[in-house]
Amino acid sequence: MRRWIVYLLAFAVALLLIPSGQTDVGKLQPMELLYIYKENGAVSVRTDTGDLGRGSTLGEAMADLKATAPGEVFLETAAYVVVTEQTRDLLPQLAAYVRPAAKLLLAKGDIDVENAAVYLAVHDPAVTLKDYRAGERRLPELTMTEGRFDLGQ
Repeated sequence: MRRWIVYLLAFAVALLLIPSGQTDVGKLQPMELLYIYKENGAVSVRTDTGDLGRGSTLGEAMADLKATAPGEVFLETAAYVVVTEQTRDLLPQLAAYVRPAAKLLLAKGDIDVENAAVYLAVHDPAVTLKDYRAGERRLPELTMTEGRFDLGQ
């Protein structure tokens, strides 16, 4: 239910922020969660909507995500950003892509991105991008064991 509220709010924000005539709101692809990890040496960005972008840098991966998604990627709706130990150093660059209120998490092992968004809607992590930029470096750890999530805080 919360996911639909987020999508409705994203739609309302899109209507207010997007200049008319430039973007078809029906083509927007809002997402709730971004999972940033490395695979075969490349930065990968996966969303809870199933979209994937890859590149040698975070910027290239985000550009690839936008270029290959079936709709226009709307990153302003991302409520959660999950990184791994290998991509934790990319956190300072996130301000260019997501809003300061996005919650940050550290994935321990592989996670199911679509179900993680549902889990996090109920078990809200405490650290935001704004907190991280202000000096908070301890991120809540998200683990998945036998299909079940755990948010160590």
